[in-house]
Amino acid sequence: MKRSILSAIVLGSALAALPLCASAESNVTADQLATGAVCGHISVDPMKVVELQYQAIPSNIVVARSATEVVSTSVQPNGNFCFANLQADLHQISAFGDEPAEYNALVVPVAGKTTFIEVTRGNSW
Repeated sequence: MKRSILSAIVLGSALAALPLCASAESNVTADQLATGAVCGHISVDPMKVVELQYQAIPSNIVVARSATEVVSTSVQPNGNFCFANLQADLHQISAFGDEPAEYNALVVPVAGKTTFIEVTRGNSW
C-alpha cells in the first residue's frame, strides 16, 4: 500500500509540472529561434575604453549592422562585448565609432548558438 501511495504522489507531481513546461516552451517565438548570439573581444588598451566611456557621448560601443537591423552594445574595460539576439544574416561589427570605424569584423550569427569573434583594427569594408 505504501508503494502505491508513493507512486501516486510521484506521478501526480510529474503531471502537475507538465503544464508549466508546456507553457514555457510555447512562449518562445519563431523570431527568437531564428537569432543567435555574437560575443567577441577587441584587443585594445583598457584605459582607452574607460576614456571613451566618460566622454559627453560615450563612444565605447560596438554596433552590429545588417540589412535587417542595427543594434549596439557597450564594450567592457577588458575589451569584451556581447549581442544576445542577432538575426541570422551578415552583420558588420564596428567598434568605437560609427562609419568609418577603426575596429571592424564581419559575422553571420548562427541561429540558436553563440559565435565568438575577434574584432581587429584597420579592416574596412
